Parts: sequence; C-alpha cells; structure tokens
Amino acid sequence: MTLPILSVFGVILLSCYLFMIFVFPVYMIGLCPFNICAPKRSFTVWDITFPQELFPAGKVNKDYQIHTTSSPSTFEQGWVGVGWDGYSQVFIDFLRSPTEKRAEYWFDRYLSLEIEERTKNDQLHVLEIADQYDSGCGKPRNIEMMDSACTMTARVEEYVIAVTVNGSDEESIALFNRLVDYINQDIGKRLGIIE
Repeated sequence: MTLPILSVFGVILLSCYLFMIFVFPVYMIGLCPFNICAPKRSFTVWDITFPQELFPAGKVNKDYQIHTTSSPSTFEQGWVGVGWDGYSQVFIDFLRSPTEKRAEYWFDRYLSLEIEERTKNDQLHVLEIADQYDSGCGKPRNIEMMDSACTMTARVEEYVIAVTVNGSDEESIALFNRLVDYINQDIGKRLGIIE
C-alpha cells in the first residue's frame, strides 16, 4: 500500500520538476507553450507610421516609422524618436508581447520607468481602446529632455505603447493629444476594435 502511494508521489514530484525546468522558463521569456499566444496579426509594429501633419508645421520634414529593436520576451519592438530645436521632443515605444499576460508585465515595467513625480493632467486625451492606461506630466527619468514631459503608458491587448512628449505647456499638450488620438484610430482600426 505504501509503495503505490510513494510511486504516485514520485510521479507528481517528477512532473513538477520537469515543468519548472522546461515549461515555466519558456513561458517566462515570452515563448508560447500550450497555444496561449496572441493571435496572428496582419501588421507588425514596424508598419506603423506617424505622418508629419501630427507634428508642428515646419519642424519635422519627413514621416516617421517605427525603428526595429529587439528583446527576448517580445515578438516585435520598435521606437520612434522625433527631435527639433536641438533636442528630443517626442519618444514613442511600441512592443508586441507573445501573450496578454506578458504585455501586462511590460505595461507595469514601462509605467515605473517613465516619469518621476507624475501628476494627472485633465487636458490629456485618453487612449480609449486601451485595456490598461495611465498618463500624466512630470520629470522624465531616462530620456534626455527638458525639465518636464507628458507621458502615456497603455496596453491594448498584447501591445504596449509608451508616448513621451517634451514639455507640459499648451503646445506640448496639443501635440500629445494629436498623437494619442492618432494611435487610438490607427491601432483601433488595425485590431478591429473600431471601424
């Protein structure tokens, strides 16, 4: 009687051990066992562009497309940096995670990196298609910008989007709002959330 119980217990321990050694690390780095990946999409984050009409007239002389970067725990990742008057004015980071759960992790991570002493600003538009969202203005942490910036961090399904616009004056807030509205329409249509 004791031997069958020990055998069952041994099989359970071995199964747990194999799961911890093989499956759990694969999930933690963002690969997709057991078919739990995000769905296939008809676009990549690198297909996204930002028309020059979004930016102040005469400051930017070309369309901006997401630049390719990589990370072991994302399917796709890229960024756009736009500068004028001698320094960075806008920074946009897009990433697509293999699962929504992994995107939630990245949302929290981006949120902690963006701004020190963030304060809410009622003038900032909200990304309406977002599953998780936060925005505000304050001092940027890791970006060489002026003393203040307005940021948005959002998760839309398996995508995480971070937008930082230099300054918190009326012109900067208007630019921030144009970018948020554009992302809302562009990504919303690409994902079939809005028509």
